[in-house]
This record gives sequence, structure tokens and C-alpha cells, in this order.
Amino acid sequence: MKNDTNTSCSCGCSEVQETTSAQTPATMPKERWIQPRWEGADTEDAYTVSVQTPGVPKEGISVTAEHSKLEVIARRPTPDASLKAQICEFGRDSGYRLAFVVDNSLDTADIKAAYADGILSLTIPKHKAAKRQNIAIA
Repeated sequence: MKNDTNTSCSCGCSEVQETTSAQTPATMPKERWIQPRWEGADTEDAYTVSVQTPGVPKEGISVTAEHSKLEVIARRPTPDASLKAQICEFGRDSGYRLAFVVDNSLDTADIKAAYADGILSLTIPKHKAAKRQNIAIA
């Protein structure tokens, strides 16, 4: 069973730490997640989401949709040896994690994703039945 714990750091961002109940604190891997800044917009044909993932290469991003849950994980690359001392001193997060429930009116089987300049853009189309339609009166 997974547990998500939200905490805030001194810079004001929200961290999400994921643990597994089968693990004890001594054996648990320390993965710290930061909830990225994101924006959503509802258009007539789709819902768009823009997620800020600075410092993450395209290869480090995964987007999964399962049932009504959409999850974005963006892992930062492992630092080189010259930075390890600083990271041990200040701590290091694993990257960004954003998860949310997707409305049934959206078609998660046809999500489009693009990545440029640290911004992940998702376009989630609406089911045809959910789109607004003008009905002609006979």
C-alpha cells in the first residue's frame, strides 16, 4: 500500500514523499518528490495541462494514464561526482511528481504530449459525446 505525504520546504514548494507500508523506515529508499507548478485550461475540444519541469531532460519524463488517474513523473539526471558533497549536505529530491484524477468526459487513450524548454504540454481530448453540440430544430 502506498502513502503520499505532502510537506513544504523553505522555498514554498510542495514536496510529495512516497513510501510503501511494507517497508520499515530503516530499509525505505528516500525518494523525495516536488509537486511541479502546473496550469490547466479547458477548451471546447480538449483539456490542456502545462507542467514546469526545469532541469529534466525529455528522457527523464514519464506520463501514465490508468483508469481515471493521470501521473507525471520527471526525474532529474544523477549529478556528477563533483556535486555529490553539496547534495549530501543539503539533500536532494528525486524530481517532480504530479498525479490527479481525470474526469470521465476526457479520452485518456488519446493523450498528446510535447516537451520544450522545460515545459511538458499535455492535451487530453474530450469524448465526442462530451463536446458541446448545437442541435438543429426541424
